[in-house]
Amino acid sequence: MKGQYSALQVKQTNGGFLNGMPPVSLDHTIKYLLPEFKKLKNTTYQLGYKYVLQQQWADPNVDYAPPPKSYGLLRMSLSTTLPADKLRHQFSFSIENALNTAYRDYLSRFRYYADQQGINFIINYSINL
Repeated sequence: MKGQYSALQVKQTNGGFLNGMPPVSLDHTIKYLLPEFKKLKNTTYQLGYKYVLQQQWADPNVDYAPPPKSYGLLRMSLSTTLPADKLRHQFSFSIENALNTAYRDYLSRFRYYADQQGINFIINYSINL
């Protein structure tokens, strides 16, 4: 299990907060190592959740739009290693934004026009020589 907390607050000399700083975020990940099955080794399952709070330390009169609302993103991943003669094959399947949450990221300039991308399916395959 792994957890992260991130907060950054910058005050200017005039007493106001600096715009463009990332909002407070919490990120938690649970990783589970599954038992070996036939030739599958190092099979892991990960489940993660990232919660980003609304930016409270930004001056709404300086930007084109107010900071976007808080949002949470769920991600899942399954990876395994398949040993061969002299090669090692690694497979991974991940789902980002598994709940297809509509959100706008404060640091993205596209937030003025559109939501961030929705659910993503990612397949990785690598061979270690």
